[in-house]
Formats: sequence, structure tokens, C-alpha cells
Amino acid sequence: MNVAVIGAGIIGITTALRLAEDGHQVTVYESNATVAEGTSFANAGVIAPGYVTPWSAPGMPAKVLAQLFSRQAAVRFHPRLHAEQWRWLLRWWRASRTQPYLAHRSAMQALAAHSLLRLRHWRNRYGFDYQQGTGYLQLLRSEKELRQLAPALEMLKALGTAHAVVDATRARQIEPDLSVHARLHAAVHLPADEVGNCRLFAWQARRAAQALGVHFAFRTAVQSISNTNNGISLELNKNAGEQPYTAIHDAVVVCAGLAARALLNPLG
Repeated sequence: MNVAVIGAGIIGITTALRLAEDGHQVTVYESNATVAEGTSFANAGVIAPGYVTPWSAPGMPAKVLAQLFSRQAAVRFHPRLHAEQWRWLLRWWRASRTQPYLAHRSAMQALAAHSLLRLRHWRNRYGFDYQQGTGYLQLLRSEKELRQLAPALEMLKALGTAHAVVDATRARQIEPDLSVHARLHAAVHLPADEVGNCRLFAWQARRAAQALGVHFAFRTAVQSISNTNNGISLELNKNAGEQPYTAIHDAVVVCAGLAARALLNPLG
């Protein structure tokens, strides 16, 4: 198939690489000048299938409310007189209860474990070296946070994921750069999880994809997507001020982050 991938972040690049391995003809469209220029530029680089978790988690609504007016809040909330926003918030609150949270987390962990196997396969096949390391530490500042984590720890045990709850002293031995002044009650250590340089990995994955025939069209913005009798049509704009042009593909994978909404909303 002739497949278009929209977006050259880490998701778009790895999607293109996997499609090329399966023998597809792939073109990646990216509005920036190179790969990993958006949220993949300097993300946390955590590869932690053992501790992947949804934002809809027990205690999360209370945390968001407690930080609502803080300049350092992890989540920004701008209330609007829009029914869609409040319906979404209600669904999020319901999903933050224990049983939905555990179901969602289990599904995410299965997907993340598969992704880690694929990552290790690529690392061996292509020789990727992206400053990777092993070990992941989740810090807990209070006994309350540790108690809230009990269902998740039970799930880790059920999944057979290597982990250990350690006290503050042991946590600082594992990670000597932790400040001695930071409030710390305990930590969860997952020794098999990994960290890495996401942007460096993206650059190396791009080269591997290009070696398999993937074409990257940089500085090319996708304006719209539409169905035609000949396939899926993309309206493209190479440079500001120029006339748009079209490209036809058999299939399209949208990996455009926040920009995906504007592209997909007109399609219903």
C-alpha cells in the first residue's frame, strides 16, 4: 500500500519504520524542518511499561483541584461555558474511580510491554544508541500517596513486573542526585524499565526508515484530508503563500499531536 504518515514525531517515525518493514511505500509529511521538533523534542524519555498509567487515576481530580490556582500546576484548566468540556470532565471523573482506572491501566500496560519488545528488537536490529539506561523510580512524598498506590502495586505483582517499594534512604542510594532536602517518604523502584534520549532515538529511527525507502517531506503542511474515488487525498502546502497541491494515498495514519484535531474534525 501507498501510505501517508502525518507528523514526524516519535510516533510518526516509528509508525513509518514499522510500515516500511512490512513492505509498504511510505511518505511522512512534517510541517517542521526535521524530525522530533514538537513534543518529541525534549520529553521525559521514560520507557516504563511497568508503570504506565492513565491521567484518570484515583486521587487525580483532587490533586488537580488543589493545584488549580498554582503557578506550578501540572494541569492547566480554563473553564468555559461549553457543554462538551463539562461532559468530558464528568467522563474523566468517572474514569478516575478504582475499577475503571485498573482496567485502563491494564490495557495500557499490555500495549506498553509490546512496545518495549519492539524497541529492543529495533535496538538489536539497527544498533540504535540513544543514551539509554535502565531503572525507574517513582517518588512518594507521604504515607497517603503510598496507600493510594496499593491497587497499582497489586497490579504490578499480578503482571509479574519486577518492582520494590523502598524507603527514602534506599531511594537516595538508588538515585544519589536526589536532594537531601526534598520531602520523601518512599519510592517505587522498577529496575527493568528504561530511560533514553527521545530525540536522538527519533533521528536514528529516521535513518533506518530512509534506508528502507521511506520518504520524508519536510516543511510540508497538511491542510486537509478527504476521500476520493482514487484514494485518500491530502491537500498540502509546501511554503507559505504558495498554491496548495494534492497527493493521493491508499491509507493515512495521523500522528500530528494536537494538530490532529483540526485535520480530523471535518471528517466527523
